[in-house]
Formats: sequence, C-alpha cells, structure tokens
Amino acid sequence: MTWTKEDRKRWEAEHPDKLREYERRKAARLRERLGPEGMRALWRAKQAGRRNVMTSAHWAARTANVAAVKYGAPGRLVVADIRALWDRQPACVSCGNGRGVDHIKALALGGTNTPDNLQNLCPPCNRTKWHTERKAVA
Repeated sequence: MTWTKEDRKRWEAEHPDKLREYERRKAARLRERLGPEGMRALWRAKQAGRRNVMTSAHWAARTANVAAVKYGAPGRLVVADIRALWDRQPACVSCGNGRGVDHIKALALGGTNTPDNLQNLCPPCNRTKWHTERKAVA
C-alpha cells in the first residue's frame, strides 16, 4: 500500500505517541552512528543554514519598515528594493567600504520609506550622518 501525504498526516494525528517514540529511536540511532563530534558538526551545519535564511537584505528591509511605522512614514520596502540598491551602489557612497541602508531624508524628519529615498551608507558613516543631522535640527 502506498501512503499519500494526507494518509501520513492523518496517521500522525491519530498516533502522536507512536510518532514520538519513532522520532526518539531515530534520534538515538543518529547519535549512536555519528558520535559526539559528528553531532556537533551536524548542529553547526544546521545553525549555519538557519543564519542564511534571513539575509542582511531581509534585516535591512525589516528594520527600515519598523522605523517607518514608528515615525509614521509612508512606504514599505521589500528585499528586492534593498538588493536593487546594493546592485546600483555596491559600496558605501561616503567612504567606499562596506554596505548598509540609509534614508537620504531621515524618516524622523519627514522622509519616506521608498527606494528613491535610499542610499548605500555603511553603519559608521550612517552614525556620523545621524549625529550631524541631530546637531543641525537641535
């Protein structure tokens, strides 16, 4: 008999204790086969894969969108916007090293969260710009 995906899901829902026991035995066999060093290597490989799930472009878009909500700025960035920016400007426009995302007109000062208001500015240059803007406003 060939099981379909639905059959398997139904069986797993009806027999959680058997499924748990199967998974426990499977994990024990894996630990026995790999040993402590192999298990550590497997764990490190899984962690590396997890870190790559959310790239720096994801974080940049997410951070910009959270700030936009905080300051009530219009617009929403997606990962493609950040990648397009980094394709256009591969290095920091100020120092030529590193990369980051900066709103040309700050969100706190009425800027928009749109691709045309973005530039590639590394974190140190971004902080310098931020301090300069704060002094000008104050």
